Amino acid sequence: MAAVYPPPEPTPEELAEASATQAESNLLTSTTDDTAPQEPSESEVEAPKEEGRFRRFMRRLVRALAVIVLLLGAGFLITYFLLARPAQQQVAQLQSRLEQAQRDLSSAETRVAESEGQVKNMQTQVEQARAEVEQAQSLAALQKVRTDIAVARLALANRDGPAARTALVQAKNDLAQLLPTLKAADEGLANSVSGRLDIILNELNRDPTTAISDMDILSRNLDQAEKALGLAD
Repeated sequence: MAAVYPPPEPTPEELAEASATQAESNLLTSTTDDTAPQEPSESEVEAPKEEGRFRRFMRRLVRALAVIVLLLGAGFLITYFLLARPAQQQVAQLQSRLEQAQRDLSSAETRVAESEGQVKNMQTQVEQARAEVEQAQSLAALQKVRTDIAVARLALANRDGPAARTALVQAKNDLAQLLPTLKAADEGLANSVSGRLDIILNELNRDPTTAISDMDILSRNLDQAEKALGLAD
């Protein structure tokens, strides 16, 4: 039987060479593993798809918003030029007309005020003229009554009874024109004058002397009537 001998132990040089060879082998294996393409995971594949959909959605949303903004702007411009601007122009025209109407009204009111002042002045003048006419008529009627009384007195002095009665009747007619104005000024004096003239007519044929005395009283009453009517100077 042949003897079995153990393998000889490697020398240090052989061990160093083996270690270097093993290190090179490990280095090549590591480099091959790093450079070899790796398959992406399922989550890594789905992420770009999700991101692409979101970007497309955002782009569509931005476009839609831009279109909406453009439409709103166009609608605003159309509304302004077709409705708002003509309405503003119409309002400005109406405002101008209103201001002109107010100026015309103010001018008309001024003219009316001036006309009213003129009318009042004319009314005052008319009233003054009417008062002057009434005074003139009253003075004329008073002078007629005095003249009639003087004629009646002269007729009685000449013993002409019929002429005296005629003059006294005329005095009564002339006094009728004066009595309304005299009653307004002094009703008692007006009744006294009218009553005295009636007494004279009754006494004319019965007692001419007393009639002449009553004529003197009547003349004094007529002087009082002149003062009551404001006709005396």
